[in-house]
Amino acid sequence: SPVHYPDHARRALLAAQGMAREAQGFKDWMKQRFPDRGLPEFGIGIGVHTGPAVMGDIGSIKRREFTAIGDTVNAASRLEGATKDLGCVVAASAAAIKAGGEGIRTGRRQVIQVKGKAEPIEVFEVLVD
Repeated sequence: SPVHYPDHARRALLAAQGMAREAQGFKDWMKQRFPDRGLPEFGIGIGVHTGPAVMGDIGSIKRREFTAIGDTVNAASRLEGATKDLGCVVAASAAAIKAGGEGIRTGRRQVIQVKGKAEPIEVFEVLVD
């Protein structure tokens, strides 16, 4: 937003893969740089879903921020939270994978029930090269 891209789901999936690659590089760097500090292992989770959302500046004159709200955003957030249980970095809904088109490599598939949704969501692990 504010520009609509017909390939928005593909862009989101490719961006998620890029973020996961960068996070892995940072994780490796942390292990090499601070091997004896007993730091917790660095990790991220990314949830990708596609669908309608309300986007724009929300707030007042004193405090305003650009944000996205709606069921689609909530579902993506729940998928991000589910990455821990699923044991993956990127979890994408079947809708996002379908809209993303050919060439997005996926791993495990699972149907999960997420908080706030009556229907379960079909989720795919998105593999990162």
